[in-house]
Amino acid sequence: MKYLLHLFAFLSGVQMASAQWQLTNYSEAMDVEDIFFLTEDVGYVVGYHEVYRTTDGGDSWSLVVENLFGNGPRLVHFINENVGFIAGSNSGGTLPIEVARTINGGASWTVTQLEGNQYTFSYGRDLFFLDDNTGFLACNGGSLYRTTDQGLNWVRVYNDANEDFSAIHFPSPAVGYMIPVYGGEIYRTINGGNSWSAFPLGQNIDMYDVYFTDNQTGYIAASNARILRTTDGGLNWTTTDLGASDAFMAIIFTSANRGYAIGSHGTLVTTTNAGETWVPQTSGVPDNLMCISFPSDSVGYIGTAGYPHVLKTTNGGGILGMDAMEEHPAISVYPVPSSGLVQVSSTVASALRSTYRLFNAQGMLMQTGKLAASHRTIDLQTLPAGIYLLQLDAYPSSSIRLVRK
Repeated sequence: MKYLLHLFAFLSGVQMASAQWQLTNYSEAMDVEDIFFLTEDVGYVVGYHEVYRTTDGGDSWSLVVENLFGNGPRLVHFINENVGFIAGSNSGGTLPIEVARTINGGASWTVTQLEGNQYTFSYGRDLFFLDDNTGFLACNGGSLYRTTDQGLNWVRVYNDANEDFSAIHFPSPAVGYMIPVYGGEIYRTINGGNSWSAFPLGQNIDMYDVYFTDNQTGYIAASNARILRTTDGGLNWTTTDLGASDAFMAIIFTSANRGYAIGSHGTLVTTTNAGETWVPQTSGVPDNLMCISFPSDSVGYIGTAGYPHVLKTTNGGGILGMDAMEEHPAISVYPVPSSGLVQVSSTVASALRSTYRLFNAQGMLMQTGKLAASHRTIDLQTLPAGIYLLQLDAYPSSSIRLVRK
């Protein structure tokens, strides 16, 4: 058995991450629509009609403000410990978009109303700051607002009542990208948001978040478990289809190579090679993962809806590269590589009653099944040659890498 484990580790490797995301002590009934951490310990969550804050990394939460907007805050961002913003809607009227600003850490707030478009439900969908003074608010209803004086004034710099903008991101002060929820195009500015040009994506897909690691390389989180990637500033896009119906709601990178995408039903995938491949990880909850914030490379937080939670990692989600090589103490798989049939053996009974999922190197779900005996055969014969990740529900934070020759 030990020989098989060493042979398996040498030929294929095992990607391991033990309980990398943990529940914080967030216990409010409010769905978390947005989350922002200023430091590893100080962070805010918003949703419905309330704003909560933690100053101890999620161990405790306190109410900051409630019922400030008629339709509740949907966005939160803090520049420093004193100056911060929330945005939402007053759910109707001629001035439906609202932004609130605090200069004393949330003790008091000043609300600014912004004009939306008639006959549309206008509200803030994404809030992005380039620096302490310059920020953008992308809105449902087709409006884009900019402030250059730390939120004292907001000026509409783009307007298209036929669009519902969902996200905006600037990799540099001059270059920025903005996406609509529906449709097949992305908007780009090369002059700091003064003007915008639309580029076709080549497909119609619902889009929820956008993130660029530099002026040329960017990613879109989309419906049907798809992640879009460009390396030429949005002119051309490739699509990673992860083979599920779940929508990716948010995407973030902590470096040029290391990124995270989260979505419905607890879906969490990670990359360590700039989006070439995405590896499924286990969030530990079945909730809809809505928003994500990383105040540092290692410490990150996820906000959920459905059964509201705030999740936390202190080791970057425990991401290991595809070539990570470690032995698993309870599982062996042989032969590796295989021409089609592999046996799974374990010294732990629960593993042998576990369901399994098999993903290709791009993170697409290729096969599911259930183990039922001490030696279980998994048939790879219908799959093309390549590298695959085997996940057992009994070990939801581990991925065993197989080779189909």
